[in-house]
Amino acid sequence: MSLDKDVVEILESLFKQMEKTEGGFVKTIEFLNEIRSHQRYLKIAGLVGREKSDKFNLPTESVEETLNRIEKEADDFIEWTEFMEFFTRRGRPKYSSSHCAFILVIHF
Repeated sequence: MSLDKDVVEILESLFKQMEKTEGGFVKTIEFLNEIRSHQRYLKIAGLVGREKSDKFNLPTESVEETLNRIEKEADDFIEWTEFMEFFTRRGRPKYSSSHCAFILVIHF
């Protein structure tokens, strides 16, 4: 992951402050709004959020571009690990929580 250590610390600190479900999920849009309203957001928004990936056909993205993509692609609720997977070269989690719920339903 190419995300700057200071950016990760800011994001993680904000995530820890958010109200969570019993499963550790936060409301995605509320979390993104918290990030965007943070006093240092303008300084981190233009930093590299995710490196280019030829394998997954994704360009390099800034932190702001990655957050915009999360807003479009993520489920209504997101947990920390899933959120951070959007910043990897793959650019998204292997499975969204809705896919996991579907898989669980099939097995029961």
